[in-house]
Amino acid sequence: MQPPRTGVHRGVGAVRQLLDEALEIGDEWHVEVDAIESVGQDRVLMRGRSVLVGRVSRMPMEDTLFQLFELDEDSRVRRVQTFRSNAEALKAAGLSE
Repeated sequence: MQPPRTGVHRGVGAVRQLLDEALEIGDEWHVEVDAIESVGQDRVLMRGRSVLVGRVSRMPMEDTLFQLFELDEDSRVRRVQTFRSNAEALKAAGLSE
């Protein structure tokens, strides 16, 4: 399974494209959240698993997922960065393991 593309996804269009790409190979996709941690006044780190159910095989495919959310002054998501490892996500947040 290809996990969601890593990197920065800005705006509704970018997030919609990310979801559309995932749903091309599966018709059911969800994220199971393992932990959410505040890493500053306007940032939140999420650790979890991306689960995609294959369109034809119906087999669930799992991959780890680390995302850093930046919030605006109204606590709405302004920016999401997706990482392949906890170490990468912590480094982007200015922290270390």
